[in-house]
Amino acid sequence: MGLGIRSTLLYANMALMACSLAVVSAVVLLRHLSVVQAVADREIEQVANDVAHRVSRFLENGPAVLLRVKYFTEHRDSILGDTDRMTGYLVSEARASPALTWVSVSSAGTGEFLGVTRRDGMLVLNRSDPRIDGGIAREWELRADGTRTPLETGPGVPYDPRGKAWFALGIDADEPRWTDAYEFAEGRPGISAVVGLRHPGTGGAAGVATADFHLSGIESFLADLRVGTGGRAAIVAPGSAGEPLVLGAGPDFPEELRAALSAAGGHSAGHSGGQFRATAGGVVVDSRVLAVGGGLRWRLLVMLPLADIEEPMWSATAAVLVTAGIFLAAGIVAATVIAHAISRPIRLMSRDLAAIGDLRFPRTGPVHSSIREIDAMARSLVRMKAALRSFSTYVPVDVVRRVLTSGQAAEPGGELRVLTILVSDLAGFTGIAEGMPPGKLVGYLGRYFGALERAVQDAGGVVDKFMGDGMLAFFNAPHRVRGHAARACEAALDAQRFLGLLDLEDGDAPPSRTRIGLATGEVLVGNIGTAQRLSYTVIGDAVNLASRLEMLNKAYGTGILASGEVRRTAGGGFEWRHLDRVTVPGRSEPVELYELLGRTGEVDGTTLMVRDLHEAALRHLVAGRFEEAAHGFRALLGKAPDDRPARYLLEHTVGMRAEPAGAAPSRDWRGVHVHRSKM
Repeated sequence: MGLGIRSTLLYANMALMACSLAVVSAVVLLRHLSVVQAVADREIEQVANDVAHRVSRFLENGPAVLLRVKYFTEHRDSILGDTDRMTGYLVSEARASPALTWVSVSSAGTGEFLGVTRRDGMLVLNRSDPRIDGGIAREWELRADGTRTPLETGPGVPYDPRGKAWFALGIDADEPRWTDAYEFAEGRPGISAVVGLRHPGTGGAAGVATADFHLSGIESFLADLRVGTGGRAAIVAPGSAGEPLVLGAGPDFPEELRAALSAAGGHSAGHSGGQFRATAGGVVVDSRVLAVGGGLRWRLLVMLPLADIEEPMWSATAAVLVTAGIFLAAGIVAATVIAHAISRPIRLMSRDLAAIGDLRFPRTGPVHSSIREIDAMARSLVRMKAALRSFSTYVPVDVVRRVLTSGQAAEPGGELRVLTILVSDLAGFTGIAEGMPPGKLVGYLGRYFGALERAVQDAGGVVDKFMGDGMLAFFNAPHRVRGHAARACEAALDAQRFLGLLDLEDGDAPPSRTRIGLATGEVLVGNIGTAQRLSYTVIGDAVNLASRLEMLNKAYGTGILASGEVRRTAGGGFEWRHLDRVTVPGRSEPVELYELLGRTGEVDGTTLMVRDLHEAALRHLVAGRFEEAAHGFRALLGKAPDDRPARYLLEHTVGMRAEPAGAAPSRDWRGVHVHRSKM
C-alpha cells in the first residue's frame, strides 16, 4: 500500500525541520562574517592611526623649524649679512631635527642661497650667490669641531632660487606652507615646507626659508609596514607635475593589492576630505585624510585582505558549519525524495492534461505513485485519455478544441460565412468494392481517407464527414483562414500527390484516383441538429455546387474542377484551364467551369499549350461559332489525342450544330452547356 497524504505531510515537516537547522547555520555564518568585519575594522583603525602618527611626527617639525628660522632672521639687521652666524644657526636646527634633509634661507634681493643638508652621514653647507662666480654653488663639510672643509663639486651650474616654484610659493607666506612632492636636485623625491621672510624695518619681502624632507624615509617605513599578514598601507601625495605620487607601493608591493590600490586611488580623487571604506575583491580598503601642520593634506590608504582575518577565525566556526551542513544535507535529501514522490506523478499528469486540453492524446504509459490518492488519479487519467482519444476520431478536432477553449457548452446555432467547400469521391469505387474482401476494403479506404485528411489538415481545413467513398471538407471555419480558396486548391493538389505516393507504396492495391469539386460561397456553418445531438457542418448552395462539380469530373475526364469564384479568389499561384460554361441541376445561373492544372511554375509546357488551344476553341463555342469551335477542338486532339475534355466538348459542339456549316446559332443559344442529370 502506498503512503497517504497525511504521512507525506509528516515527512515534509521533517524536511522543514532540517531547513530550519540550515537557517540557524546561516545565521551563525553571517555572525561569523560580521565578527570578521569588526576585527578588520579595528585592525585598519589601529594601523591608520599608527601611520598617521608616524608620518606626522616625521614632518611636523618642518613648520616649527621654519617659524624659529623666521623669528631668528627677522630680528636681525640682515638675513644673510652675517653668514657665519646664519650658518651656525642652520646647523643647530639641522642637528636638532634629524628628519630634515635641508634647512635653508634665500634672499629675494640678491638671489643668495644658504643651506645645510645631510649627505652620507655628514652635514654639508651649500652656498651660492649670483654676484659671485656666476652663481655657481660651493659646498663645505661641516665637522663637529666647527671647522669647514671645502668639497669638490665639479663644474656646477648657476643657481638662483628665485626662479624655483617653492620660492614663489613661500615669498608671500607669513605662515609655513607645504609644496607638492617634487624631485630634488640630487634626483630624489621630496617635499618642502616654506615660509616668507620680512625685512625687520620695512616689513617687505626679504626672502624664503625652507625645511626639506626626502620622502624615502616615509617610503621605507610604509614598505616595511604590514597590516595583518598580507595587508599594506600607502600614501597618495599630490605631485608637482599633476600626477599623484604613491608612497609605499614599491616593486615588492603584492600584485593582488595593486588593483585595490588603483581603484581606491581613483575613488579618492572624488573624496578630497573625509573618510570612506569599501570591500572589493576580498580586500578591505580604508581611505582617510592625513593632515600635518602647515596645511599638508595627503590621502592615506590602508588595505587588508579579508582572508587574513577569516583564516584564523574560521576554525572557530568550522565545527558549527560542518555540523549544520550535515543536518542540512540530510534535510535536503529527505525533502528531495518526498518532493519527487509527490511532484513527479503530478507533473506527468499535468503534462498529459495540458495535451488533452489541446486535444492531443500522447500514448504514454500509466503514471505510478506510492501515494494512494495520486495513484488513483493517474489510473483515472489513463481511462479518460483512452475515452477521449476514441471520441476525437468521430468529430473534427478543431471544432471540439473551439468548444473547450470557449468554456461554454455547445448549442444549436450557426452563422453565414463565405467558405470554400471541397467534395471528393473515389473513382471506380463500385468495381473496387466488388473485387475486394470487406476487411481488406476497410483498410484500403482507411489509407485513402488518411491521405485526403492529411492534405486537408495540412492546408488548414476541416474534414466534416466521410460519406461512403466520398468526403466533405471546408475551409475558413471554425477559425478564419486567410486565403481559404488558395488553401483548398493546395489541399486538392496535395491529395492527388499523396494518393500517388500511396499507390507506389502499395503496388498490389487498386490505383486510388479521386475526383474533387471546389466551390466558394456563402453558406450556413455551425452546430446543426437538436439539443441532444449536434453536428458541426455546412449547408448551402456552395456545398451543392461543389458536389455537382465533383460529379462533372466523370463527364469531362478531369481530376479537379472548380467554380469561377474559386478561380477568382485563389490568386495567381495556380494554373487553370477554362473548361466550359455550364449549368448544373438545381441551379439556373451558369457556372464558369475551371480545371485546376497545378501550381504556377510546376505545369509542363505541353499542358499549357493544350490549355491555350482549348480556351481558344471554347471562346468560339460560347459565341455560337460551332464550325470554328469544332475545328479548334479537332486541332487540339491532333496534338493531344488523349485529352478527354476536348473530346467531350467536340461531341457536344457537333451535337449543337443545328444547321449546315456557317449557319447562325439558334435564338435560345446562351453559350451555356446545360447538364440535366446528376451523373
